[in-house]
Amino acid sequence: MKFKFCGNNDCPEWVLSEVNLLNKMTAIKLRVIILQLMNRMKGKNYDKAKVEKFCNDSGLSTQEGQSAVAVIEFILTSAVKYQVEDSELTKELQQLGLPLESCESFAKSLLKERENLVQALRGESFRISKIHDMNYKISYTLASSKTPLPEDVSPISLQSQMQIKYEDSTKKGSQNVVFQITPG
Repeated sequence: MKFKFCGNNDCPEWVLSEVNLLNKMTAIKLRVIILQLMNRMKGKNYDKAKVEKFCNDSGLSTQEGQSAVAVIEFILTSAVKYQVEDSELTKELQQLGLPLESCESFAKSLLKERENLVQALRGESFRISKIHDMNYKISYTLASSKTPLPEDVSPISLQSQMQIKYEDSTKKGSQNVVFQITPG
């Protein structure tokens, strides 16, 4: 079955196998966990202890709690990524076996925070840093005092140095990359 929150693809097997863990939580506890995970996704204060407490209160082991958190994060990020409407998300989560109240917790939370999550996820998306300058130097070593000059005058070693100056939103600077090649 195809789901819009999965990009009009089948729901991943791991989500199908772990989504039942969310049924052990009340809608109120689930909503609190969703809000905490949204805070983490937005880079705001995240109360991990509160999430663990609500998972434990719901009868989940530590591993099951981590799995439930992973499922919730997948649903949230995928729903934002594929711009799924609230009513559609509610319907699809019900098809996965979640109760209506839990589905509405997802939908209402997303309705309030969708734009903030979009901005946060855009900031984390893959991008290539802007390269300002690149310099390189290649050095050949034909012979050294330790090694005699080969008859065919091929280089004993080749050393390349590369300096890349880049700009990134998180860090600015340059990075040296040095490698050496020697015949085997």
